[in-house]
Order: sequence, then C-alpha cells, then structure tokens
Amino acid sequence: MSIQVIVEATDIHDQRSNPTAIELASSLTFAHRLINKALAEHMEGRYFGGYGESTLNSEPALVNLHIAEVRNGSVILSGIIEVAKNPFVQGVAGGILANIITPGITAIARRTKRALIRPSRASAGRTVTITIVSERVVLHTHCRYEERQRTEIVIHEENR
Repeated sequence: MSIQVIVEATDIHDQRSNPTAIELASSLTFAHRLINKALAEHMEGRYFGGYGESTLNSEPALVNLHIAEVRNGSVILSGIIEVAKNPFVQGVAGGILANIITPGITAIARRTKRALIRPSRASAGRTVTITIVSERVVLHTHCRYEERQRTEIVIHEENR
C-alpha cells in the first residue's frame, strides 16, 4: 500500500515559496508520526516483529517516507507500508492494512499536530500545507504561523 505526502509553503504575501528547513523538518515529523501512529493503533503488538513498538523516544519504522520530487514551493514524498512486506502480515492482517489511513484519521492528526508548532517564530506570516494521500483518504493540514499569535492549524479530511 502506498502513501504520498506533499509539503507546500507560501510566504507572507501568500505566494508559493520553498519550505524552510525548519518548516520541512516539522512537516516531515508530523507526517511520519501521523502515518506510523495510525498504523500502530490498528495493529496488535505481535504484528510489529522487528519493526519495534512506538515509545516516547522513538517510533516504529512501519512506513518510511522518501523524497520523490522537489519543485517550486513543494516537496513530494512517497512511502510504502514496510510491514506489509512481511508474509505473515500479508496473510493475516491484509484487511487491517487496507483500512490504515481511513476515515477518522483526523483524530490522530490532532494528537500529532504538536510537531508543527516548532517553527512558529521563525516562520511568522508563512503557511505550510501538508497533504497526505492514501487509497481511501486525503488529509489536508494547513499550518499558518501568525506573528505574536498562536499558530493556527486546520485539519480537513476528504474521503475517497
């Protein structure tokens, strides 16, 4: 099962611009945590095997995202659910994998959004949009960094 993550940024004039290093880092952390937490919540510990369980200090490598394309103002990542390559998981948990990024992913995204707050002062006036596309759901997360105000994060889920 494949997943695509698109990170886009706009500057203080709402013109597309390349994401800064801290914006990209926080966006990638958010996407990685969200996808891996969604997968971990739908699987029992015995299916993790050598992938490791999620802890406060580390996350399982159930999905690894790789940069597929960089273009003006956006970075596109793609990933394959690594645990799906395990023959046991393919046979027993195939149905679970088909429902990983499903309706309701917004709840997990809200618990994971803290990763996006780090660039707040460095990115004042800018907006970063993270779009996660799976077979069943498209999740849009818009993070607007306001100057002298709280960072505004809007999460919108679109079912396919």
